[in-house]
Amino acid sequence: MRRSLVQELHADGWSYAKIADAAGLSRGRVHQVRHQGPAPEGALFGAGPITLAVPVRKVGDRAGGVVAVEDATAAERMGELLTSLTLDVEPFHIPVGGQWDPPPDAIAICGPKSSPVTAEAVGADPLVTFSADGATWVLKDRASGALFQSPWDNGDATRDLAYVGRVPYRGHRLFVIAGVHASGSLGAVDHLARHLPEIYNAVGTDSFSMVIGARFDGTKVIETETMWGPRKHA
Repeated sequence: MRRSLVQELHADGWSYAKIADAAGLSRGRVHQVRHQGPAPEGALFGAGPITLAVPVRKVGDRAGGVVAVEDATAAERMGELLTSLTLDVEPFHIPVGGQWDPPPDAIAICGPKSSPVTAEAVGADPLVTFSADGATWVLKDRASGALFQSPWDNGDATRDLAYVGRVPYRGHRLFVIAGVHASGSLGAVDHLARHLPEIYNAVGTDSFSMVIGARFDGTKVIETETMWGPRKHA
């Protein structure tokens, strides 16, 4: 919080000397606070510990289930990002069927097709819908009606889309990363890692939504882009 406040004041034109005088600190201490400690944008995900959840999927007649390679990779990279922000991480596997009870400060790398919990949370988003349109899943701007369909469903398996949002869920909020296909979540995590400060500056700790596009080579993310948002919820 101290680092965030110093950054905001300095961005508003306050010199370190002025901040030091107002806070009753030395200029050296203010400069130290500005450049040390956890990055304030970690608050986008919560205070921690962060429950990092991915779905277990049923495959054929196999007992139990498996985690998709893309989901496992996305969770690994998300965990690395959270750790770099000095946030504690608690991995969690959403069981087959998708029923679970997310605690506060949880991130679900899971689409509404894989879990009714995610479906309920995303369904509460006042700005964006994520639902099936025939055999495909599409994202839609509620206000304008603009549709976002994954290039994957049009034959381009090197591109996908993802929904990212912090949405209300039964008394608290759930951070959702949901690719139209599993690769989309991988691209969304890469985008968050690359653009976290600007996303945090746009939405802070408020509820929000955004749509991210990405291009891949296998599990390697080549590029990402913001397709819509990020926008705060009213």
